[in-house]
Amino acid sequence: QFRSLQHHLRTAQEHEKRDPVVSYYCRLYAMQTGMKIDSKTPECRKFLLKLMDQLETLKKQLGDCESITQEIVGSAHVENYALKMFLYADNEDRAGRFHKNMIKSFYTASLLLDTLQIPPGAHAPANTPAEVPHNAGVTNNAITHPSLQNVPAVDPSLYNHGDVRLTPEDFTRAQKFCKYAGSALQYEDVNTAVQNLQKALKLLTTGRE
Repeated sequence: QFRSLQHHLRTAQEHEKRDPVVSYYCRLYAMQTGMKIDSKTPECRKFLLKLMDQLETLKKQLGDCESITQEIVGSAHVENYALKMFLYADNEDRAGRFHKNMIKSFYTASLLLDTLQIPPGAHAPANTPAEVPHNAGVTNNAITHPSLQNVPAVDPSLYNHGDVRLTPEDFTRAQKFCKYAGSALQYEDVNTAVQNLQKALKLLTTGRE
C-alpha cells in the first residue's frame, strides 16, 4: 500500500550524508502520507513505527539544527535545495545536454516540493516507536495542507531575474506543475515531465507562466 512512498524514501536515503535535513523531511513526508493511507493494519503500522524510529534518530543526530526545530526554516531549506536542482537541470536542458542526471534532478525537485505539504506541527513525535500505543489513531488534522501563510520565501540568490515577487498562489501553481511532471515520469513520459517543470521554473523565476 505504501508503494507510492518509495520514491521519497529513496530520495531520503540518497541524501542521508549529502543533506540530512532533506533526508529528514522526505521521511517525515513519507510517514505523514503513510498514516493517511493506512495506520491500522499490522504490517503498515510496523512500517510507520520504523519510520518514526528513523526520524527520532535523525533528530538526535542533528541536535539543535534550526531547519529541524523551526518548520519554516526547514521548509525554506528544502525549497531552496529543490530550486537549485531545478536550475541545474534546466541549464543542462537548455545547453542540449540531455542525460539521466538531468531527468533525475527534475524529478527529485518535484518530489522535494511534495514535502512542503507537511502540515505545521507534524514533526516526528517525542515518543519512540516502542512507546507508541498500537491502538493510536490518526486525527483528521494529521494530514492537512499548510496554510498559505506558511509558504516560505524563495532565496533570491538562486536566480538572477531581478526583484521577482511571488505570491502564495504562484507557489501553489508551481507545485502543481511539479506534481504533473512527477506523474509523467512514473509513466516515463519525459517530454511532458520536462515541459511541466520548465513551466514551474519560469513561474518561479519570472512570476509569469
